[in-house]
Amino acid sequence: MAVFLYVEFNKEIIMALAPRNTKQVRNAKEYWIARGQRRCHCGRQFHWKPGTRNFATVEHLVPKSQNGTCARANLILMCEGCNSKRQDTDWIEFVMENDFPKKEWLVEQYVNAVNFFQQNNRKVNVKNLKKMLTKYDLSV
Repeated sequence: MAVFLYVEFNKEIIMALAPRNTKQVRNAKEYWIARGQRRCHCGRQFHWKPGTRNFATVEHLVPKSQNGTCARANLILMCEGCNSKRQDTDWIEFVMENDFPKKEWLVEQYVNAVNFFQQNNRKVNVKNLKKMLTKYDLSV
């Protein structure tokens, strides 16, 4: 049975085949919403209509390009504006260079994701985590 996902492409909503991990991403989104997250870490109220700047998206703490997965430990809810603003910037740099009120908590989530991968014998290409924590004077 094929799973379909509605995607916005060139300002048109089209139907596309969903990637295999869609269920994990959707479950992560539901998990964060159930825990009461209604705003992005930048302070914007989430919108649920795709294509809006405040649309709730799931961000990978350790990107897939660095061997991150869709495990819930590696996913966090952010608005589409922040998600696209980050692109491939290192998570700690992104958090520290933006005006997020809970910086330490966001960095702690990233460290937890890295630890999760290491405990499950999965190599992730993390840019010198200890050096980044020292650079921003963080202790997690």
